Amino acid sequence: LQQHNETIEVLAVSDGSKRDNNTTYGWVLGTDNGTILATHAGLGCGAATSHRAEAWGMLSVALFLHHICLYTQPTMSFPSSASLIFFSDNNSLVSRVNQRLSYDIPYPNSTLAPDWDLIEQITQTIVTLPVNDKKIQ
Repeated sequence: LQQHNETIEVLAVSDGSKRDNNTTYGWVLGTDNGTILATHAGLGCGAATSHRAEAWGMLSVALFLHHICLYTQPTMSFPSSASLIFFSDNNSLVSRVNQRLSYDIPYPNSTLAPDWDLIEQITQTIVTLPVNDKKIQ
């Protein structure tokens, strides 16, 4: 990432699924020119729902980026012209994360929503990432 001087889009594409009583997820981190930077797959925990599985995928890639930045600073930083785009095929997850990113302090009623724990972790992690342009799609 540091070697890119031109405008670059970093893409974090995640997916999740529910099978029986298990939730699984996977993600790919790459650039808009097709360079794959990292991949991962794993198991989620909690209630086995499709939404929760998708959220585990987004949280996992966000935490990966957070820890890369945390453990490599000050040597690692995103280029100032970089944008970071999180992709998920779950519209409900995208809507909930975007909605939560629109305000600073969680409303008490929002904490009662299903999977609030994951949505809150995702948003709190995303806001810490040292990238000026972040999108959830």
